[in-house]
Order: sequence, then structure tokens, then C-alpha cells
Amino acid sequence: MTKTNTRNRIVSVLLVLMILLSLMPSLVVPAHAFWDDYDSGFQCPNCDHYHWGENMCDCLFCTIDCNYECWVETHCNDCGVCFGDTPYWCEECYKCAECMEDTHCSTCAKCYIGEDDQLCGECHKGPCCSITICDTCGFCDDCANDDSDPMHCSLCNACFGAVDECVDDEDTGVIHCVDCHTACEQCEECLLAKESCEECGLCLECCRDNSEGGGCPDGETCVESAEWEEHICPGCDGWVTDKEDEDEFCETCELCKECCEGNSDCSEGMCAMDTDYADHFCEDCGLCFHDSDPCEDGCDQRCKDCCLDAVRAMGCDHDDWCFSDSDFEEHLKTEHSGAGHTHIASATWEADGTQHWHPCRYCDGEKLNAANHEYDAKGVCKVCGYISGSSIVITRQPRGVKCKTSIYGSGDYDEEPENGLLFSEHNWVTFSVSARSLKGDELTYQWYQKDNANPTAAPYKLPERDYYVGVNTPTLRLSVSAEACMDDFSYFCVIGRKGDASDTLKTAEAKSTATHAYSYKQAGVRVPTDDSERTPRYYVWHVNPDGSRTEAAVGNDPKCDGHKLPCLFEAGSYEAHYMTTGSKERIFPHTFVLDRSYDAVGGGRVDVLRCSVCDYTVPVKSHVHDYGWNWDCTGFGSIYEYTFNIGGSTKTVEQLILESGYAHPEKCKVPGCEEFIMVPHSWGRWNVVENPDTTGGKGGMEAECSVCEYKETEKIDGDWTKDTAIVTVKNGRATRMIVKPGDKIRLYPEERPGQKAIGWKVEYLREYNVSDSMAPVHKNWNANDAKTLFKLVTNGSALEWGCTIPAFSAMGAPGGGQFFFEPVYAGCDHSGGTTVLNAKAQVCDRKGYTGDTACADCGHIISAGSDIYPPANAGHTGPLQPLYYYGTNPSATTDASHGGKRYNARSGDCRHRAYEGDYRCTACGGTVKGETGDFKHSGPFELRDVRTATCTEKGYSGNQYCTACDRIAQKGTSTKSLHEIAGNYKLINAVKPTCTAVGYSGDYQCTGDCGQIFRYGHVIDKSGHDWNSGETATQGKSNGILYTCRRVGCGETRFVRSPAATGYTVTVIKGTASVAAGTPITDKIEQNTVVTVTADAPETGKVFDKWVVLEGNVTLADATKATTTFTMPGNDVKIEATYKDAPPSHTHSYGTEWKYDGTNHWHECECGDKADTAAHSFQWVIDKAATKEATGIKHEECTVCGAKRSENTVIDKLPDGGNTGNTDSSDNNTDKPGKDDSTKSPQTGDSSNLIGWLAALFVSGGVLTVLGMNGKKRKESAAE
Repeated sequence: MTKTNTRNRIVSVLLVLMILLSLMPSLVVPAHAFWDDYDSGFQCPNCDHYHWGENMCDCLFCTIDCNYECWVETHCNDCGVCFGDTPYWCEECYKCAECMEDTHCSTCAKCYIGEDDQLCGECHKGPCCSITICDTCGFCDDCANDDSDPMHCSLCNACFGAVDECVDDEDTGVIHCVDCHTACEQCEECLLAKESCEECGLCLECCRDNSEGGGCPDGETCVESAEWEEHICPGCDGWVTDKEDEDEFCETCELCKECCEGNSDCSEGMCAMDTDYADHFCEDCGLCFHDSDPCEDGCDQRCKDCCLDAVRAMGCDHDDWCFSDSDFEEHLKTEHSGAGHTHIASATWEADGTQHWHPCRYCDGEKLNAANHEYDAKGVCKVCGYISGSSIVITRQPRGVKCKTSIYGSGDYDEEPENGLLFSEHNWVTFSVSARSLKGDELTYQWYQKDNANPTAAPYKLPERDYYVGVNTPTLRLSVSAEACMDDFSYFCVIGRKGDASDTLKTAEAKSTATHAYSYKQAGVRVPTDDSERTPRYYVWHVNPDGSRTEAAVGNDPKCDGHKLPCLFEAGSYEAHYMTTGSKERIFPHTFVLDRSYDAVGGGRVDVLRCSVCDYTVPVKSHVHDYGWNWDCTGFGSIYEYTFNIGGSTKTVEQLILESGYAHPEKCKVPGCEEFIMVPHSWGRWNVVENPDTTGGKGGMEAECSVCEYKETEKIDGDWTKDTAIVTVKNGRATRMIVKPGDKIRLYPEERPGQKAIGWKVEYLREYNVSDSMAPVHKNWNANDAKTLFKLVTNGSALEWGCTIPAFSAMGAPGGGQFFFEPVYAGCDHSGGTTVLNAKAQVCDRKGYTGDTACADCGHIISAGSDIYPPANAGHTGPLQPLYYYGTNPSATTDASHGGKRYNARSGDCRHRAYEGDYRCTACGGTVKGETGDFKHSGPFELRDVRTATCTEKGYSGNQYCTACDRIAQKGTSTKSLHEIAGNYKLINAVKPTCTAVGYSGDYQCTGDCGQIFRYGHVIDKSGHDWNSGETATQGKSNGILYTCRRVGCGETRFVRSPAATGYTVTVIKGTASVAAGTPITDKIEQNTVVTVTADAPETGKVFDKWVVLEGNVTLADATKATTTFTMPGNDVKIEATYKDAPPSHTHSYGTEWKYDGTNHWHECECGDKADTAAHSFQWVIDKAATKEATGIKHEECTVCGAKRSENTVIDKLPDGGNTGNTDSSDNNTDKPGKDDSTKSPQTGDSSNLIGWLAALFVSGGVLTVLGMNGKKRKESAAE
């Protein structure tokens, strides 16, 4: 045996063993496992270097261990990802798309390696895209003003790194700096997030509190408004809703009803200012003539008892004399020898600056009960009411106002609409004061202007002019003058009393503060940075007049934070002054425009930006690029030969396209700019470049970019082989591109106005590659033939067709070709019905569309649909699925089964907030943003911005700053001012109200260093007398009850004369009164007697309305009945019957329609009257008859009015023997709706399945025949 045979046998044995092992269930060896031990090396497509499999990257390029130079050019230098796995990369620093974020412009991807401080720390945009980076925080304007965590003031755009942030911004919702902070003077809360009152300047809440505290029931009227005075009672400062209402306000004394009655001693409430008031009281005892009988013997100033007492005091004991008789004095001399009188104290007080006393009733020289005054805290005598000092009380002082300065009506400053400036005739301010006289007399007012810049000058008495209105009223309105920002004026009012011209009182001074008037058209004044920074310096090419270029430098100028805007009125005799906020000059950000542009030394462009306000310039690289295709390529043969300077080398457009393989360059069209970006191709039409071969190879198509016309050959999406075909539709579209015999596809013809598709003509072309050496096959079918062969049908509309692809043998052509379908059109008469086109469902927050009503044959729009708008505040309604990505693939997916990372998620750091990642709405497919977290500051941390609270200003706990990034890691909280903390203030000037005098709640005064009154009190209404139950007393000859006030410190008494009789009078106007027994009342009756009153018969055309009680405290049993009763109270009663017009006569008109309820039916008049009322007459009515298979339904119905009851009553099924229970034999009709015949057996003569059975029988016979012939051949072969 030779060695060769031995080797063959060994190999055979080994192969047999391997086969046996592969057959064992527990030792399965895959067929390909045998080749896994062999290396699969490859040549690097970049450097042509052959490397072993372990040194080959997935992208087929060299690894870092194989060829470092090649790896650097084909992988990210940071993360090592292959450039084939990233959508783009930087050809300057060789970083992938993900690693470029912090060092490249996020918009144009310009590289800023080594200059990344020029990029925004949040969005990573650079000056190349015309944005300005804040030098303090390192953010662009958009990011610095981000609502989630703004770094700039939302009002003046100042950076919080340069100016303090207002501690109240979280409460107001408006992020602003301390310079823009405006606080309510009362609650000290920021007004930026609150509405403020135009009258008082306070927030609406404080304004409403002051209004309600002043008595306004709804708090809607400001206490500083002119309208306020119209509702305030001068006597008590109480609120009067309607001064026209005599029950609420007295027009005589111009006081509220309560004050009017409180000032009156009349038991019936006569006004003290009434001309007859003084004659209504006894001048001796002071009793009202309502409570005492006046002397009717000529003494109209005394009551009978006092007149008799006066006669007795003069020594006369005759009862028939009156003290006022003209001959009484003669009577005393002749009858009583001129006897002197006895001094009797009057009820009134007289006073001087030291004492008070009662004068004698009958002479002026005697002072009875004289005593020194006892003053309260306000200088008012507690006994007699004498007022020391001024009798004027100021209840509200005028307050300072802030306003805009006015501008001149013409000239250089005529810019009102543009800058919000105001002319003087449109710019008014108001000062107001509230005061009252303790004497009750009328007050006078005079307003003055004080020049604070010249304090020694006499105040200017304001005259009544066009621009001074109301100078002699409590409210002064004045027009703000032009250049008022340069004025320093205060205004005050001098108040006097008409009853005493020497009694005057001056109000506090209220200052008018006008802001500056400025315009952005004025030249701003630059504000350099504090640290003497300078702008960047760039070297550029300067073009000389002769065309030569000279290298020059731009930039390196002092850097400016912004500019100040001068006031418009500095041009006059004033010195320059600027806009201020608080005590600081306001700095405005620059407004840049492109000034000039240079070629940069070394490539690129340098733009010089200039502020249009202050002419400050700053150089930046590049400008706003205008990228596009078909730029100016003068000097080159074509655009593909245009060259770009890239990293010191040049590349043509064609080279860039070929090297990229997926994109083409688009150049900035700004003249002189050579910047470009790579834009992915926009694939247009597809062309066949390779046909399927005869052995199973696939065909291919060629794509062409519609922009740069770059072509790329790709395998078609699917299996285009010799057993399939491609569908192309001319003037339409199909639902599938690659088909095989038996596929059912849909065809949609192109919509043409006035034409409809009546069929399709079909063309089939099978072409072969040159290597196949076969002639092409071409077939055509007209509309009639195609309809049969391709089974073309419609669904009722000529706009959609169904097509079944026939077998290639039935067409007489091989597979692997292309179908060309083309619709055949004819005129459309729009008779084929309508369909709805272009409908779109409304989903989530996206707009929908009801669809257009169109002809079902040609698609002609008959009527347009309408938009379906989402509901208000619509959001995403579908469940949200988190998005993921895998490796470096930038495309997002909801598939979480491969351990991917959340799409767009960020962990957060000092400059970036944490972000959980995006979501996808399953309803609309839209991307939904996830939750944004906080910054993840690394620390260490430092406490800054601590502010100690003062008496008037709140404190601040301080901010925690991250020293790594110098930003606020945690904001502090504001603390209360000392005035807001209990124990730091005391109550002063409090006065308790008395029965007859008002009180004062008191003022809150700081007990700290300032000692100021920071909250003023308010007037408290007088308490009024609290009379006891009284004691029986005698005053003069009158018996009665003496009531004493029970309040401490008062002790005032009131005498009420007892009635002469126990009976009381009943007066009935337009009616009669009787006792319960029916006896008419003709005299006084006792208390608690039941009285019956009956109204007189009404006049013609009238009917009784109601009883009105005119006098007496009485309650009627029913005031709306002509005859009613009441119980007699302990006083006289006077009532009146009232009548109203009788309603017009009415003739009933009953309609023919029946009205009904559950019991009766009737006809009804429009006035509500009923006629023909009768009970229902119900009968059963069958709604659905019962059958043997199903129950029925019936109800009862009235035969007259149609009322129904017992609806949906069930009727039992019919028994097999008949239809008992049903009144309608037709209910058994099998043609009734709802009858289901789907279970019927096939009927004789049904041949619908015969063709199928014959086809199956034919195929079975063919198979048996083939099997028999093959068997016969095998037998013959065996025999041979």
C-alpha cells in the first residue's frame, strides 16, 4: 500500500468520524465551524496595508495597533469610533459628531479647538453664526435668557455675574436684577409679577386692603382716586355707597345717616343742620319737642314744664303766666315786688381755653358747674368736646408719585410712538389729600409747589390753569412738564376752615420724581469692563487702492460691557446725565450690525461688527453664511473643478463628493467667503443599471442626486430576480415595486380634472445583461386585454384599482422584467358618486382635516373640507415610549432590547443640566421632550451674596456658588425685614372710641434704630350709647324713665317721658280697622290687642296690591291680603292700603295640541289655563312581534293624546304550536329584518365551487401521470 493510499484512507476515516460525530445529538458541529480556524485577513481600503483578522476594525480600516497613521485618519481621536459609524466628523481635529460638541459650533460645525471659550457654554454656538457670547457667564443671549435657569436679567439683559439677581424673582416669576426691581411701598413685594394700581402705585392686593379698610365693601375703589372722596363721609370717614339715597346720606349736613343721627338730639332724627333744628328743643332742659310738650302760650322756646319752672324761679306762683310773655316782667314788679330769679343750669356747655361750664338758662353772667378741661390724646376735652389747637384732622396725606418726563411736541424729540415717550398734554399725575373738620364746618384747600433745589425760596402758590387742575380741591392734577427729569419739586396742600379762617393745617410734602427720556437714536456712551479686557486681535489682508494687499491687525481694543444712553435733554444747559434704575446707571446691551469684512491671514474671514448705538466695534471670525449649490465658479471649467483650501491642501468639489460617498459640498454665497458644509445627497430618480441574470443574480438601480447629479449604484430594496418583476406606473403610483405572480397590488391613477380612468394599458419589458447574450422580450396589452389578464377591478371609485399579477407563462414572457402600467382616460360626467379625499385625523396637538368631497371617478373637488383644530391645551394623548440609540448610531428607536442608551440624555455638569432623554408619542409619532434636571455642580462650594435684613429691607440667606464654574449652585431665600418681625415694633397713638367720639386704631412704630412709623392706622367708629333698662324718674312735672349709659367713663343720661295713657292709636288709610269681634276701632286700644284691617274696595281698573306700614313697629300676618291682622305694639300704628293696575282682560285660546302628564291630558291656553281635562285611555301597541325564535316588545299608548307608558315590555316567544300572544300573524314572515340565513345549506344548482374542484382534479391527475412515467423510465433503465 502506497503512502498516497494510506493518506487517502486516513483522511477518509477522519471524514467518516466527523460525519458520525455530527450525527450525535449531544455533539452537533455546525457546517461552517470547520472554517473558523482560518484567518479572514483583508487589505485596508485606506492604506492598502494587509492585516490579520485580529488587527482589523469593524470598518475594515487599520486598528491603532496595526497602523497608527491610518487609524488617526479614519477614527475619532477622542473616543476611537470609526468615521463610517458617525454621520459627520471634523477634518481639522478628527473628532466624531459626538465628541465635537464642546469644541465645535453646533450650527455650522466650525472647529474651535484651543478657542472653545468663544463658544456658548450651553448650546455651543459660536460667533461664526452671528451670536454674541457674554464675557461674564459664557452663554449666548438665547441660553442666558433660558426660562429654566436664566443667567441674564429678562428686563435689561444684564448678566447676573456682573449684577446681583433680585431675591424676589422666584416669587414674581420674572427673573430680574436688583436694578430693575420695583417694590410695592406697603407690602414691599416686587411689582413685576403683580398688577399695580395707577392711582396709588401700590400692588392691587394692598390697594384693595386699604380700600376695604377704609370702608369700601368690594375694595374696588382706590383710596387715592378722585372717586374715593365721593363715597367718604366727612364726619366718620365711613363709606357711603350712594349719596343720592336719603336713607344712607343726609344732603343737609352732608354726612352719612349714622353721623347725622348721632349729631342730632332729636328722638325722630331731625338733622342738626336743619334750619328748624334749633327751634325744635327746649332751651332749658334740652328735650326735643317730640319728647316734651312745647309751651303754647307764646313761649315757643321752652316746654311747658320748663316754662312753668322759669316762672316759679322768678318768684311767681301763678300757673297762667308764661315766661316769654311781654308783660311778665311788669307782672313781677306789680304782683311780686320784683323778685329775683334762681339760677338754673342749661343743658349746653360753654368753654374757653381753660374751663368749661353750664350757662344759666335765664341770664348770661353766671357760670354753673365750671371745671378745667380734660383732654384726650388728640387734644379733645372729654367732657365738653372743646378742641385744643386746630380742629382739622388729616385722614390721608398726599403721597409721592413717579412718572415719565414729558417731551416737546415737535423737533428732534418728537418720538412718542417709537419709544413710549409722552407729550405733556398726555402725561398727568395726581396728588390727593383727605381731611375733615371736628367742628363740622366746610374746609378750604390750596396747593403749593416747593422747589427742593432752592429750599430757602418761598413755595409757589399754584394758580388754576390749563396744566394745574383742582388747586382748590382735595385732588390736584398737574401736567408733567418737559425736562421734568431735571426738576426737583414737592407739592403740599394748606387746609383751612371756613368757620375759622385762622385755623389752618399744612399737609406733608409729596415729591414728584420723573424718569429720564431717552431714545435709541441717540449716541450711546461706551462702558468699559472693570478688568480692562480687550477684544480679540486678528490679522487680516487690507486691500490697498492699487489692488495690492497689506497685512494688518484688527481688534485688541478695550472691551465694553455695553453702553449708557444719555437723556434727551442733556443737549440744553444741563450736564450729561443717563438712564438710571434705582441708584445705578443703566447699561444697555450692544446692538451689532456688520460694518466691514476682511480676508483673514491663513484663510477664512474676519467680520468687524459695530454697535449701531455707540459705534463700539468687535472683530469676529466669519459671518452669517448663506450656503447653497450653484455658487459663482468663475475661473473654473465647472463647479466640480472648483477647489477649496482645506488644511493647507486643495480639493475639488468632485473629490469631496467621491471621498464622502453620501454628501456634496454647499458653499457660502457671500462674496469672498470660502466656508462650505457637506450636505447629504437628495436622491431623485432611479435608473436600471443591471438586470437580473438567468441564474438567480439580482438586478440593480442607479440613484441620482437631484442637487449635484452625483450617481450611486445600489441593490434595489427587495429581491429583483428572474422570478420577480418591477412595477412602474406612468401617471400614477402602485402600492408595491417588486412583485411576483399571484401578488395583488393597488393602482392609483393620476387625478385629472374632468377625466376619469376607465382602464389600464400594460407594457412588459424583459431586458438582459450583455453577458446573458439573450434578446429582450417586449409585450403590450390594451385596456380590454389587460382588464382580463390582470383582473383589473375597482372598489366603486375610478381613483383606486385592484390588480392581480398573472403567471409569467400566461403572459408568454419570462420573469425578471419591468411592468409599465399607464391609465386610460375618458371624459367624466361626475355621475359615479362621491368620495372623501385628503382626510386626516386630528391626533394629539396636531391639526386634522375632514377631507374634501370629490368625484369618485376623477377626483374633482366638489366641496372643500375644513380643518379639525386640536382642543385648547391639547397635548400628546398616546402613551410615551422612551427613545434609545446603540453604539454611535444617531438614529433613535423605541427598541430597548439591546441595552441601548437613552436618546439625547445628559448626565449634567456645571454648564449643562441633566436631561433624561427624549420620548416618542405612540399616537402621532412626534418627539416629546423629557424632564430636565438640575446642574450637577462638582464643587467645592462657597456662600456669597448674604444680606442682613434692615428695618425696611428684606434680608437674604445667600447663594451657594460652585467655585469650579463660578455659578450659583443653590439659591438662597429672602428673610423678613425687621418691621415684619413681632417684637420689633410698638403701637402708638391708639385712641379708644367713645359713645360720641370716634377712635383710632393706632400706628406701628419701629423700636429699632429707625424709629419710624411704618404702618399707619385707621379711624374706628364711635361705639354709641349702651343704655340700661332705665329707672322711674320725675323731671319737672313729667314722669318717665331715666336711662343711663352703661359704658365705662360715659354716664350720660336720657329721659323718656311716660305716655299719658295706656292706649295707642291705629290709623288706617284707605281701609278700616276692627278688633277680633268685628267691632270697629274708634279710640285708642291697649297693647297686645289683635287688630283686623280691611282695605277699601278698589277703584275701577285697580286691584289691591299690599299694605304699607307708615308708622309703628308692627308686623302684619300677610301684607298682600286685603284683609289681614296684626298684634298691637306699644306705640301708635299707621298703615296704608296700596293698589295697582288691574291686568288687561283676556280671552282664552286653547290650541289643538294635547298636553299631558302621567295621569291626564288637556288643551292649554297660552296663559296656562286648562280645558278638556280627562284621564288617559291606554291600549297595548306591539312594537316588535314575537316569533318562535325571539321575544317581542310592546307598550301602552293613550288613544287620545298619544302618551306612552310601560315601554319595552317583553312578549314571550311563540310556542311551536302557534303564535299565541301575538296579534299580528305577519310577524312570522321570514323576510323580517334581522332574519339570519347564513346557516342555510347550499341550494341545488349552486356551481360556485365547481371550477375549483375541476382544477384540483386536473392537477392531481397530472401529478399521477408524471410519477407513473418516471417510474417507467427507472424500470427501463434498470432493465438495460
